[in-house]
Amino acid sequence: MAGTRIGLIIAGPNNQQFELTDYLGAGAFGEVYRAEEKESGYIAAVKLLPLSGIQDPSVKQALLN
Repeated sequence: MAGTRIGLIIAGPNNQQFELTDYLGAGAFGEVYRAEEKESGYIAAVKLLPLSGIQDPSVKQALLN
């Protein structure tokens, strides 16, 4: 459901903590959110991919490409 993850805290690549602040949209592979790094205030776009799609080999290959 669109935007239901607002407020969710996710880990970044260097142990940063990002909070999802705004729902930006959805594409073929997942939902895109605006996120703010808790300590620095850095703004990033975060795409969340459904794990169920990775089970399909053609979807997995498309993601890797």
